[in-house]
Amino acid sequence: MSVVTFRLTVLSVSMAILGVFAAASASAQTGQCGVAGAGSLPDFIVDAQDLTARLVVSYEKFAPTSCAVVEEFVNSPGPHQLLRFTTTTPNIGAGALVIGDPAQCPALYEFSPCHGHYHFHGYAVYRLWTEAGYANWVTNRDLTQPTNGGSNALLLTKAEKTKDLLLGRKQGFCFRDDVKFLPTASDTPAFVNCMDNQGLSPGWSDVYDYRLDGQYVQIDNLKSGVYVIENHVNPEHELPESNYSNNTAAVRFRFTAGKGSTPATVEVLEVIQ
Repeated sequence: MSVVTFRLTVLSVSMAILGVFAAASASAQTGQCGVAGAGSLPDFIVDAQDLTARLVVSYEKFAPTSCAVVEEFVNSPGPHQLLRFTTTTPNIGAGALVIGDPAQCPALYEFSPCHGHYHFHGYAVYRLWTEAGYANWVTNRDLTQPTNGGSNALLLTKAEKTKDLLLGRKQGFCFRDDVKFLPTASDTPAFVNCMDNQGLSPGWSDVYDYRLDGQYVQIDNLKSGVYVIENHVNPEHELPESNYSNNTAAVRFRFTAGKGSTPATVEVLEVIQ
C-alpha cells in the first residue's frame, strides 16, 4: 500500500492548503532515499477524519506463521481483540518525497518476506493512551524534535512505566500515491510501485486501509473507559520535512468491553488534528 517512492515528473505544481500557497517545480523534491536537497520539502500529516471513520473492534485468530505474529503486530498466536483503523498520510508540502528503489536505501528500509516488498521501518507509530496520559503528552511534548531522544523520549518512557501509555507500536510503510488529497495536485500519480519506485507526490495521500495487516493495536482485556488512539508519522524525523509539528492526529473514544454474547464497542468522542 504505502511505500516512499517519489518521482515528481510534473514541471510545476501550484498548491494551496490552510491558506498557504506554495509553488513546486521540477526541483521541488528530495533526492533519492529522501535525502534533503536544495528543492522544496514534503510535509506529512495524518488525516484525522480517515482515522475516525473506520475505528472498529474486531476479534481475530492468528496462526503461528501469520505475518501478524512474525512481524509482532500481536504478541502471540491465537485469538486477539483488536482496535482497527485506517491510516492516511497526505503530503501537503510543496515538494515530493523521492525514495526510488528502496533496496538502495538500507538505512531506511527492510524487506518484508511476508508482504513481498520493502517497508520503511517505523514510519508510523500507533499509541494507545489513557486520557490523562495523552493530555500530559500533548502539554509537554515538542514535535519539532524527534521522539527517540531528549525530552520526548523521557516523556514516553515515563508514560509507559506509569501505564498512561498502554501501547506504542511502530508500523512499517510502503510509500506510494494512493489517493489525490488536494484539488490542485496532479491528476496522475507518480509513485505507484512499492518494489522499485517509492515516494509521495505533493497533494497525494498514502493510504493503509483498516482491513490491512497491522492496521490495529491489540486490546486484549482492555477495560471499559475513555481512551485516546494516536497516529504519529515520521516520529524520529528520519525523512526531511518542512514542518514536523503537524505529524500527529488522535481520536478520543469510549470503549465498552464485551460481555457474554455482546461484543465490545467504540464510540468516537473527539477528533484531534
